[in-house]
Amino acid sequence: MAETAERERISRDLHDLLGHTLSIITLKSELAAKMLRKGLPSENILTEVEAVEQLSRETLSQVRGAVRGYNSATIEGELQQAKVATKAANIELQEQINVTSLDSHIESELALIIREAITNVIRHADTKVAEVHLLQTAEQIVLRIADHGKMTTSKENSGFRNMRTRIESIGGTMMIEKEPNTQLTFIHPLTIKNTSTEKKAK
Repeated sequence: MAETAERERISRDLHDLLGHTLSIITLKSELAAKMLRKGLPSENILTEVEAVEQLSRETLSQVRGAVRGYNSATIEGELQQAKVATKAANIELQEQINVTSLDSHIESELALIIREAITNVIRHADTKVAEVHLLQTAEQIVLRIADHGKMTTSKENSGFRNMRTRIESIGGTMMIEKEPNTQLTFIHPLTIKNTSTEKKAK
């Protein structure tokens, strides 16, 4: 069971990492090719090519970390990557982040959910706007990711399953809304009853 769980973890991490990275590399490569055809300054084209090179190097390191179980993502880091990806896809990213402090494991899972959700928006949503809202209260953390497009299928792909697995692994839930636009909501409760204390009190 431990070996199976580890294989599933590696599969999730590699799926999320490579899906996101390859989407950005594809978009930036397409952009560089368009700039070249239009005869734009070589400095602008070189900037895009260097960004692809840098991303490829970082991804190689992250793949090694994923296999070894060392990867840990942050909200700030994933939002920065999301900005790069959505800009390349000509999508406006609107964000509203209101959190105080998060456990590193919880933050990593939420960050990876953001990564996969934004990758899905770029690859599957016909939209010009994507939204990321993260709110922390005394009782719970709520992450909402939405776009202005439509969900074309009712089936959950591997990306959706991975996001659901991630939020459930930290005791949370995932909800999907299709109207009036596609919206994913992830809720992680922060208040956990201490059953041993309750038993002693009784």
